[in-house]
Order: sequence, then structure tokens, then C-alpha cells
Amino acid sequence: MTFSLISVDGAVREGVVRVLAADGTLRLAEASAGESYRLGSAATQSRLSGWKQWRLRAMEFAELAGTIVFAISGVIAVAGQRLDWFGIVVVGIVTAVGGGTMRDLILGNTPVFWIQHEIYLVFAFLGSIAAIPIVLRLAGSAAGFEKSLKLADALGLALFAIVGASLTLELGFDGTTAVICGVLTGVGGGVVRDLLAGQTPLIMRGDVYATAALAGATAFVLLYEIAAFPLWLSSIAGMVLVFSLRMVALNRGWSLPKLR
Repeated sequence: MTFSLISVDGAVREGVVRVLAADGTLRLAEASAGESYRLGSAATQSRLSGWKQWRLRAMEFAELAGTIVFAISGVIAVAGQRLDWFGIVVVGIVTAVGGGTMRDLILGNTPVFWIQHEIYLVFAFLGSIAAIPIVLRLAGSAAGFEKSLKLADALGLALFAIVGASLTLELGFDGTTAVICGVLTGVGGGVVRDLLAGQTPLIMRGDVYATAALAGATAFVLLYEIAAFPLWLSSIAGMVLVFSLRMVALNRGWSLPKLR
């Protein structure tokens, strides 16, 4: 199967990019201007070596970690709704893949990521199952539930916001689109979770939630695209900013002004 470099705006990016396969699916590969590679060939494998392979693995690890964390937050959020175990697991999985699904549909990256790579559904399922003992242990402790939910949600928000922005850049879109899709990836799962739990979504309560994702995704794009910082450093800086803003806002009671 032959892979050829594509770009949305016609510009060619060096390095790890999304490429269009003969079957119409988008894949990650290493490419340069005017070159094509064959899946599994020695040339492709040799070019996808060293730190560049680590770069791809790190991105995938961050997305898988976010999948688990958001699945856990989904289960904790509906723990008081008296759902059966099946219903709880469904909410956890939908929470975990909701934001990324919205991102892929908007960018035209179809089939969406969890259809192309079923491992994300597996991790979402495992995260949902892992959350059940946590819920049982925290039973009767409202403070424990709230603390666990806030921590899991902040971690998932940080991971998904930056992964979403990074994947958008890899598809060849500009920085503004990357920031928007980063925010959408970060908050999308939480919105679905809150709606399924019968609650007003956090982004509509005045919380520093989408704002934190916006600040982190913007910082990531500026560091990586403008300042030319390494991907790993830009990603860590963006994630730390999202997580820190969210947790500080929660601990100090910060909120956005409401329209009265």
C-alpha cells in the first residue's frame, strides 16, 4: 500500500505527518516533500527511527492516558445516578472518546480514531472498569467524590487539549485551527459526560475550564510553531499550564464573570 504526503493548505511539512493511504484512510508516517513510502518498507522503518519513533509513541501514550483518565471521570460523575454497571461503563467510554470524535469529524479525519485503532476503546473500557472500585471505596464520602472527579477531569483536560492541538497540526492545519480543536478535544468528553449525568456542562457554569484548555493549547502552538521549541517540551508546558490553571481555579474559587 503506497502512502503519499498530503497537506490541507498546500504547504509541505518535514517530519512526522499524516499521509493519505490508497484506501482513503489517514495514517501517521515520516515524509518529506515529493516523497512516497510503502507501508512496512525498509525505507519507512529506517526513517521512523530513534527519537521520531519515540515522538509518535509519546503522542499515542498521552492520548491513551487521557482516554483512561476521562473514562474514570465519567464513571465518578454518574456514580450517584444509580446506574447499573453496564450504564456506568457506557458513560465512561463515551466520555473518553467524545472529544476526539468531535475533533476528527470536524477535521474530516474519518473513520474516527477509535474506529481506526480499537485500542482506544479497550483502554476506555479498562478505565471505566478500574473506576468502579474507586467509586465503591468513596461511597458515602461526597468530598472524596468531588476531589477525585476534579483531579481526574483536570488531568484528562490537560492531556486531551494538547494532544488534540498536536494532532491537528500533524494533519497540516494552521495554529488557530489547532487551538480550537485542542479546546474541543479537551472539553468535548466532559460536555457529553455532564449531559449524560443530567448536569449543566462545566463550560456553561462560569468555571475556568475551557479557558484553561484555551490557554494551554495556545501556549503549546506558540512554543512549537512560532518559537520552534521541541514537541515534547511544548507539550509538557501546555499540559502543565492547563492542569495548573484548572486546579488553582478550583482551589481558589476562580470563575468567569456571569451575564446578569
